[in-house]
Amino acid sequence: MSIKTTEKIVASVISNFTASHFNEELKHTSYYKRELKNRLNLLQKELIKAEAKEFDLIDSFEPELLHHISSNQIEFIKHIVDRPFTEMALLQNMIVAYRKDPKRIEGIINKVLNQ
Repeated sequence: MSIKTTEKIVASVISNFTASHFNEELKHTSYYKRELKNRLNLLQKELIKAEAKEFDLIDSFEPELLHHISSNQIEFIKHIVDRPFTEMALLQNMIVAYRKDPKRIEGIINKVLNQ
């Protein structure tokens, strides 16, 4: 299996797991009723099937990898959705800046977090 194919499978598994996690959280709200409830239940079943199928491919390589990555992704998304939508452009700019100069941005991050 090529690296690109493996990366796509890992991304798919993590995305399915993450979607499943947040959809499951939605079940415990007043918003979860009628049509949404029916559609999410169907979606959850499909996500679980897809995740299980793809998970087996990755789990044979690195069993703890998916748990570690998906936990990080869930925490990342929680931090994003916890902020007002008006900050999305700023968060996007921080990611772009990190891609341009990771070392410098990491220095800034460490300086701010260690104050």
